[in-house]
Amino acid sequence: MTDDELALRRHLDEELNRLQPRPVPTEAVYGRARAIRHTRRVWAAGALAVAAVLGTSLPVLGSMGLRHSAAGGPGVTVNAPHVDSKGRYVFSGSAAGKRWTVTAPPGECPSGVDSTVVCAGSPGPDPADFSFTASAGSPTVYTVFFGAKTTRVDMAFSDGEEVVLLPGVLSGRQVAMVEVPPQLGIARVEAYAADGSPLAYSIPFQANGMAHFATWYQPGQTPTQAEASGTITGTTQSGTYASVEVRIGPFGVCYTVAQPPAAGSVPTTNCRRLSASESDGVPPRAFEWVALGGQVDNRVDHVDFALNTGTIHVKAVRIGGYSFAVGFTNYGFEALGRTEYDASGHAISTGQTSAKP
Repeated sequence: MTDDELALRRHLDEELNRLQPRPVPTEAVYGRARAIRHTRRVWAAGALAVAAVLGTSLPVLGSMGLRHSAAGGPGVTVNAPHVDSKGRYVFSGSAAGKRWTVTAPPGECPSGVDSTVVCAGSPGPDPADFSFTASAGSPTVYTVFFGAKTTRVDMAFSDGEEVVLLPGVLSGRQVAMVEVPPQLGIARVEAYAADGSPLAYSIPFQANGMAHFATWYQPGQTPTQAEASGTITGTTQSGTYASVEVRIGPFGVCYTVAQPPAAGSVPTTNCRRLSASESDGVPPRAFEWVALGGQVDNRVDHVDFALNTGTIHVKAVRIGGYSFAVGFTNYGFEALGRTEYDASGHAISTGQTSAKP
């Protein structure tokens, strides 16, 4: 195995699909596209309880022209996947001058990489879905799952260079792979159909060297959502200080939670589209607390989260024209239900769950 292959393997050597509470890695952060959304719903069972307690949605723009360059500048290159003499699909390219290669036998996942990152996902309703693995200070490895109508994805970077991603086949799915150096952001991506016509485009929320894709736009559609941000703070029932950063913009709604200080640690971010109906929770802070709630209807004045450890009363706050009700609690609770109230104290909606963290 070459040094490049060993480097890539180190990026993908953590299990992502565990369905039980565990510490968030301090040296690596993993993100999954909506096509693999179930893994984000179970960061910890406490996070699953968050979505169920709230019962509402929590959780990329300008049309890019046709581009045909198969390789970018000195930062990133991507080769078209091909089949070698042994019938294996070969994915390859370079990041910051360092080459990488991944091979996959016909109908199988690549050897030497974590199958839960590369092979557990599948395309969703979007033109493309992105999964990433990243270590602090190292290139981010993106696996791109092509939608049914997508045959090419153009990726533009913050320094102006571009690459064209063409799919290979992994376990019957159309997939591309690319490594991006940590100092290089993804500015936008655009998906194209077989006849060369654009399908949709997206600009991600860029956080700590990782791009989070939430919202796609039709060709020619102009995003109108202005950017806004705010911080929601509070304390857990034991008195521990907690906070979550909220960013709103054409990319959607993004929640970021800082992890405990540690060498190589990076904040955890979760994004959802502006019009999302699915429930994605605020990421929990490893070892310390869980955030309950997220975006609520603008009529909501406050929310009561009923837990077996007591009721948390949360006042709704406004950020960028949207309302959010986020409370904080320590691990080890059982979520019993939640009730949303308007300013006059009338209950607007209620929800129940038996989930436990």
